[in-house]
Amino acid sequence: MGSKKRSGHRDRGVRDRAPVERERRLVKQKEKEVRAVVNRLRALKSVSASDRDAELDACFVEVRRLAVSPKGLVSDAFRKELWPFLLGNCGGGDPVKCTGRNELIAVQNGSETAHRDAAQVEKDVERSLWHCDVARKLKESERRVKRRALTQIILAVLDANDELYYFQGYHDIVSVFLLALGNSPSTVQMVQRISGTYHREPMRSGFDHVMATTRLLFPLLDAADEELFGHLQESGVEPFFALPWMITWFAHQLRRFKDVTRILQLQPQPLQLEL
Repeated sequence: MGSKKRSGHRDRGVRDRAPVERERRLVKQKEKEVRAVVNRLRALKSVSASDRDAELDACFVEVRRLAVSPKGLVSDAFRKELWPFLLGNCGGGDPVKCTGRNELIAVQNGSETAHRDAAQVEKDVERSLWHCDVARKLKESERRVKRRALTQIILAVLDANDELYYFQGYHDIVSVFLLALGNSPSTVQMVQRISGTYHREPMRSGFDHVMATTRLLFPLLDAADEELFGHLQESGVEPFFALPWMITWFAHQLRRFKDVTRILQLQPQPLQLEL
């Protein structure tokens, strides 16, 4: 009988390990697929422009598929190579000038005058890099360095475009790029790109357009979940509760960093948008 009990215990152990093993195999297979497309893109650097376009289009479709499928792009190492590709190699507009890859980004405003939003940026950044699991693991010295870099990236982007206005929560979005991709010229250029395109509305001088957009939430919710929509209608709540989610892409609400990056990768437009 003792033998049977031990056998039963082993069986439960095997069952308990099965989901973990399936997860491990899934991640390993996804890494293999992502690595393959990264290698394809690297190989294209030596191909003539005339022969490259069709392959680039095929790679884009494949990267987009990988980005929105389970496990996304798997790791920050792959995101560093593939997010710039999905954003069009950071094209669009003049790039923000910055220092070398391993140095802090220098704000290039060509003036001694502080940016109009500099004080608010400093206040928000001072309270940042705490809420997600990756940030909580930082040593205090590392957090100070990243906060300094975060401030400089934000101000570099704002200084490059006078039509962009800082809003509270913008620093949360930028911190996702900083934590995932590091402090580099490519990171600054990606933030510049999304700020002037996909995040243009909340970065206007007023929030009128954004507030109007929240009104679309209830019709969409009615189509997706009539019961929940009914409860919200009965409560009399306005759709403005969703405003922080919309303007920060859940970067401030989610506690697991991998969930934040997945949200970016699941946006309807590819990082043209993986964002």
